[in-house]
Amino acid sequence: AIMVFCGLAGTAMDIALPLFQRYALNHFIAGGTLDTLPLFIVIYVLAIFAAAGATFIACKGAMTVEVSMNRDLRNAAFSHLQTLSFSYFNQNSVGYIHSRIMSDTSRIGGLVSWTLMDCVWHMSYLIGAVAVMLIINARLALMVTAILPLLVILFSLFEKKLIIANRNIRELNSRITGDFNEAITGAKTIKTLTIEDRVARDFVADTQEYRNTSVHAARLRGGFSVTMHLASSMALAIVLWKGGYIAASEVGTFSMFMSYAQGMMEPVRWIVDAISDVITTQVNIERLTRLIN
Repeated sequence: AIMVFCGLAGTAMDIALPLFQRYALNHFIAGGTLDTLPLFIVIYVLAIFAAAGATFIACKGAMTVEVSMNRDLRNAAFSHLQTLSFSYFNQNSVGYIHSRIMSDTSRIGGLVSWTLMDCVWHMSYLIGAVAVMLIINARLALMVTAILPLLVILFSLFEKKLIIANRNIRELNSRITGDFNEAITGAKTIKTLTIEDRVARDFVADTQEYRNTSVHAARLRGGFSVTMHLASSMALAIVLWKGGYIAASEVGTFSMFMSYAQGMMEPVRWIVDAISDVITTQVNIERLTRLIN
């Protein structure tokens, strides 16, 4: 609860900073007066320190939640393994079990901590920025936000392919972990049967498949990043194209819209990322649940 509250507080400060910028440009520069400058400086500095403190507490809370979740899940899984029969260990390699206890629990811990915080930060920023823009200039705000549905569709197309690639990567990672374990614990058997070449070929084949899948996923992430930057440029172009009339009278408002237009793209990307994290982590939850069951 403290983690989420401080995350919201930090986001509120992030939304407020462009408003400070708007006031400074409209009042001090366009108005040609410095009557409230000392008070403005004090409030601005306090806002920056408040944002830093809230972000620090939120990050510390997320780290605590992640480590605590990992500890509890691993303790539960390890304790349960001690109660299983020998037949379970005959049917499942140590590498597979090790990956379930270490890798899957790590993914689940990250989901309930950092992914949650990303959702709090970026969802609240997106909603707050759109609300402020609608209040100040509804027409321009609607034009900027009109590209958001298009962004969600484009990002979703990339995410579907990334989900499949990430699942394959985790499965191959488990297989490679199993190869390592079998080569070490079964060294005597391997040498006795003189199948070192066969074991090496299997390991090279798994690592080559892992490499190819990782490269494919990296290319998809690159295309994903390019799409995000293109969308950010589109939003900024709309502000520059239709916002010129604001600049003639209120340069601070024009500057504020530019800041929000650029800042909104990152939350959209993170929201889609968070949704994909929930979907992909479902695989980890299912595997760990099967082990505990």
